[in-house]
Amino acid sequence: MSLPVGMGMTHVRVSIAKGLRGSSRRLSLLVDSGAIYSVLPRPTLLSVGIRPFRKETFRVADGRRIVRDVGIAVFRCHGTAAATQVIFGERGDASVLGVMALEELGLERNPRSGRVRKAELLLLGVGTAAGI
Repeated sequence: MSLPVGMGMTHVRVSIAKGLRGSSRRLSLLVDSGAIYSVLPRPTLLSVGIRPFRKETFRVADGRRIVRDVGIAVFRCHGTAAATQVIFGERGDASVLGVMALEELGLERNPRSGRVRKAELLLLGVGTAAGI
């Protein structure tokens, strides 16, 4: 269920886990369609066994470059589960659900209502290759 909060802000309830089985955590995340990756607090990710597998450099709004750890988390939302990359947030970082996770879950944010809903899934190029 997504909860519109304030003007143009949408929060959605998700569960995160290391895999399809095992411990998970439920939390409410800000849906940020301008963010590629999702960001969750490091302690939350570590608490369910998610570990970083690489570091990545990001530019932030004020132009600075920062380095953050990246891992893989399984997100569950609206009855669907998907594995996606997640950034290990540090103190002061916002917790957000980014567009990669939304798309991998087959979800979209309705710009009129602000709610998250199932997206119409498109599969382009089917039946067009090799004379099919």
